Amino acid sequence: MPNGSPTRSNLRRKHNIMAAELSSDKSAPGAARVHHSTQVVRNGVLECIYSTIAAVAMAAVAMRVRVVEEALIFVALVGVLAMARGMATRRLAAELDGLGDAPDWPGVLWLSLALSGAVWGFGVALAVVNLSLATEALLMVSASFSVALLVTAAYRGETRLVIPFIVLALLPPAVALVGTATKLGMMLAACVAVFLGMLVLASRQFQRQTQDLYAVAANRAEIRGRARQLQDEVESLRVGMKTSNDKCTDLVRQVADRDENIRILQGRIHTLSETIVRNSIHDNETGLLNAQEFRQRVDSEWNRMLRDKKPVSLLSLSLDDMDGFAEVYGEPVYQKIMRKIGRLLGKSGRRSGDCAARIEGGNFHVLLPGAGSRHAGRIAEQLRRAVVQNNIPNTNSTRHGSVTMSVGVATLIPAHDTKVEELYGRIESALYEARFRGGNQVVQYRALHSVKLERWDARNEGDVSDEGVQRKVRIRGYTAERKIYQPGERMQDRRFDHDTVGAVIAGQLRINLDGQIEVLRPGDCLFIPKGLMTCVEVVGETQVVCIEGERAA
Repeated sequence: MPNGSPTRSNLRRKHNIMAAELSSDKSAPGAARVHHSTQVVRNGVLECIYSTIAAVAMAAVAMRVRVVEEALIFVALVGVLAMARGMATRRLAAELDGLGDAPDWPGVLWLSLALSGAVWGFGVALAVVNLSLATEALLMVSASFSVALLVTAAYRGETRLVIPFIVLALLPPAVALVGTATKLGMMLAACVAVFLGMLVLASRQFQRQTQDLYAVAANRAEIRGRARQLQDEVESLRVGMKTSNDKCTDLVRQVADRDENIRILQGRIHTLSETIVRNSIHDNETGLLNAQEFRQRVDSEWNRMLRDKKPVSLLSLSLDDMDGFAEVYGEPVYQKIMRKIGRLLGKSGRRSGDCAARIEGGNFHVLLPGAGSRHAGRIAEQLRRAVVQNNIPNTNSTRHGSVTMSVGVATLIPAHDTKVEELYGRIESALYEARFRGGNQVVQYRALHSVKLERWDARNEGDVSDEGVQRKVRIRGYTAERKIYQPGERMQDRRFDHDTVGAVIAGQLRINLDGQIEVLRPGDCLFIPKGLMTCVEVVGETQVVCIEGERAA
């Protein structure tokens, strides 16, 4: 069977559902239930009448050939069975209409039809045997054909009811015709057999089509019921929407009445928000700047130092081993320590632009615009010592036993090709190194660039001389400019935008390269890559003569 086509069991199930639904809704106009019960009663009564007429006609034929007793018995049996079927069909109609109990009407109807078929079949077979294919016998066979066709049509091909009648009504005459052993009898027997098979097939097809029609009627009735249900729901929704619209109208009226109050409140909120913004630039616990405001200050000072070509120093401070401190000593003690650290850091810078901020928890930043690496390192060490001198107990610190601080320091001269994120990266690297070393110390960022230092080889190059050093520098591709530094002289931090060389002819010179310190003696040449920041200082009381130059383009 193709996919999607209903099976007979499904169709019957739908038909039963339809009957159950229609029995609870007797006011449904044009319902398939009424049509079905009416057709059953009408067809059943008509079949009983036609069967009785056919039985009387058969009896007349039998009396014509002087078989009076058999004719009377035949008519009596057919009449009784027809009356039984009539009562069964009426009970069937009453059951479908919901007017009575549910007797075993299929069993009564089936038994009545089966007995009627047997009476017809054996009666006609008896006539064929006794009359030996006389005209009256042939009329009886034709009557048997008509009655079988009538029953098939009347009960709409119901296989359970019709097939027993067809087989019992036609099979005995066919056997009787074969028993005549004549050519005409054999032909008539074949016709009866073919007609029997055709009726069986026709009954099955007729039943299938009838069930399809009833299923369609049931689906239509179900759709109509669903449509009525949806109409009721739509009407309910309409009433609800009308009520909601009335409520919305009232709410709009109330909102309109409060518009003036809302405008007044908005003005107050605006004033309050400005106050909150002004106050929110500081951390509530320490009084220092918060992380957002501090970042804006750093960006502003970075741009200012870029114009002035001065260094920017940044400190990253972190209290050591503070995880779980509040759980051990209590939240009030922790807050007291944070306020004390805030006051300490707030006094760390005294120049314009100096500021401190609490980033999160026990992590702080200090900004020192215009301060060189040495000044920034000195302030960082002062802050570290001040924290240690407070001698605040901390059992979480297994190494120190008190609250200590690790500090990372980085100094950078802003340039157009350098971003402030590089400064942040440097202090984080320095702070990580300080923690890695065990904490409670200051670490200045040291550049990882390749700095090349060449010592003077007296054995191969001879004594150190002004001409020899200049020749060595020029051979490397650098310009040579002679400079003199007096004892105690110290040059401010500078940032080289080109590859640079520094060579000492006389005296000693200390050079700090982003935290990496080198001491140059006579004849030493230090090749510095671009981007590094240097701080130059004379060592001792001797005048320093040196050569400085940049790589030739």
